Amino acid sequence: RAFIQTGFCNWKKAKERFNSHMTSDTHKHAISVLKSQEGKSVKIQLNAEEEAKQCERRRCLHKIVRRIRFCLRQGLALRSNPDTEGNLYQLLSDDADDDPGLAAFLKQNTSYTSWLIQQEFSEDFSHAILRTIAKNIQKHVQFALIMDGTQDLTGCEQISISLRHVDEDLNAHEDFIGLYSVDSTTGSELARVAKDVATRLGIDMKNARAQTYDGAANMQGKNNGCGALIKKEYPLVMRFHCRAHAANLVIQAACEASPLVNNALTTLQDLAKFYKKSDKVRKEVRAVCKELEYPESNLNSIRPLCPTRWLCRLKPVQATVDNYSLLLQAFSKLAVSKELSAEAKSKAQRILKNLADAETFLGLSLVLKPFALLEQ
Repeated sequence: RAFIQTGFCNWKKAKERFNSHMTSDTHKHAISVLKSQEGKSVKIQLNAEEEAKQCERRRCLHKIVRRIRFCLRQGLALRSNPDTEGNLYQLLSDDADDDPGLAAFLKQNTSYTSWLIQQEFSEDFSHAILRTIAKNIQKHVQFALIMDGTQDLTGCEQISISLRHVDEDLNAHEDFIGLYSVDSTTGSELARVAKDVATRLGIDMKNARAQTYDGAANMQGKNNGCGALIKKEYPLVMRFHCRAHAANLVIQAACEASPLVNNALTTLQDLAKFYKKSDKVRKEVRAVCKELEYPESNLNSIRPLCPTRWLCRLKPVQATVDNYSLLLQAFSKLAVSKELSAEAKSKAQRILKNLADAETFLGLSLVLKPFALLEQ
């Protein structure tokens, strides 16, 4: 009672009374109450637990974002059919084998790997890259506009836009901005798209100093082409015909002007279509490769030539020239093969006749260097 209500005053027996009080139930209860008051409240403890969970979820989400970034950087598809076979799912499953926290998170929060979230993260990465490009161009002020158009598989017209600028060390940077769908391909519509893209990036078209297009009328038209309309509004923007397109047109015209080269490329086109289309032809070629102990992989580059993609011409021509003797032997057998139909055998005989002509080999050898220049 002296320690609780009236106060202690018998100091002669202080040590004895203190020791007695320390073993009393009252003192023990007071000590337990004091310790409970020094600890965190239930609310604080619950908040701390929730904060720890948030940190763990944030860590797992960061891993998902990193894996999405990896797939985007390497040009890998995120999803597949079924989803469990997709690149993102497989990468995260591999990480989860060594990370129990991530494994539990993926089971409880499947929405963070859904196609919608993947698309949102992809768009966020895209916007971040565009902001970085725009910031660099704003810093270096002057820039050049590069535009080209093509149709996708659905027939929708797509306009590709790239911007070129030079940094303080005079290093040129050419950055792809994106593909943009257009309602029409008139010069005015293309000019509107170009100005709209610059506005969205926060770039002033008054700082543009060059514009490059192919030779199409809607691009290079004297009065109503995209280049003419932009130059009319921004006089400092000089117009240039794309050097790669111009070089391609020159080489195409040169090949068509030479009967020797033209016939050689026609033979290569027929050979590549015949080789890719018929499984029996490929089987016979594989048999010849095996007989001569020749690696079949050297023939994988033989494919039909694309009239517009000049970067896809050198490899087929080079592969044909390098494997010319093998192709001669293979088509010699195909020309008398009983497994082929009469039509296919006739085509094989015609290709063999052209391959046996020395002018075909000479024509293909002549175009190797010009095609190689286009790829530089």
